[in-house]
Amino acid sequence: MNKHDRDNLEFLLNASSQVIADWMTQVDEDDVVYAHELLAMAAEELNERARALVVEAELAQMDRYYLAETVISLVK
Repeated sequence: MNKHDRDNLEFLLNASSQVIADWMTQVDEDDVVYAHELLAMAAEELNERARALVVEAELAQMDRYYLAETVISLVK
């Protein structure tokens, strides 16, 4: 996603419902599809971050990385 896309996404996320309603009366279907694509990309980015945070949290709760240590010991 480039700066132009990010700026458009910021507009979509921060605009009031009235601004979005006015915007919808001025755009064509391609603009609406583009807006949906931006929102879907943003949602996927958030989901990826959330998955990474879950993994980090699970690892932080472990005293040791037993599986990794087992694999490493087999390679030595």
